Amino acid sequence: MGNVDTSVLKGRQVPVNWGERDVGNWVARSFTYADFASSGNTIDLIDLPINSFVAELYFAVKTIFDGTPVLTIGDEDGANYMGANDMTEGSGGAALVADMNAVDAGGSFAAVGARPFYADANNHIQVAFSWSTTPTAGEACVIACIVEVPSY
Repeated sequence: MGNVDTSVLKGRQVPVNWGERDVGNWVARSFTYADFASSGNTIDLIDLPINSFVAELYFAVKTIFDGTPVLTIGDEDGANYMGANDMTEGSGGAALVADMNAVDAGGSFAAVGARPFYADANNHIQVAFSWSTTPTAGEACVIACIVEVPSY
């Protein structure tokens, strides 16, 4: 009876795995200033599966970016998950500094749930990086909860 949860079912014993699925898959990918060949470049950081959406997204700075950095995180369809006003890439540290459930200063995702659904292949979470002075330091991590909707 190890696979039974009776805590919220008023004493009924129901196998935990009946009809249950994982709700989301957490993925973390790091990148550095050196991953960008020139100012304004974009890199594909995280692959998005077919029939999925990004439920949560966080940005953490490990090493502060220099060179007057401007980072944005989004997708190739133009969705802006986090804009320059949502992140502190030039200061901070390893703390989480932004998430999709906060109001987006750029207005792209001001309402929770207004996230794009990726129904086809070849979608990615992308990072764009521009600067006014060539950077010599900077490392960060994007952490995303990606939810795949099962086909029916």
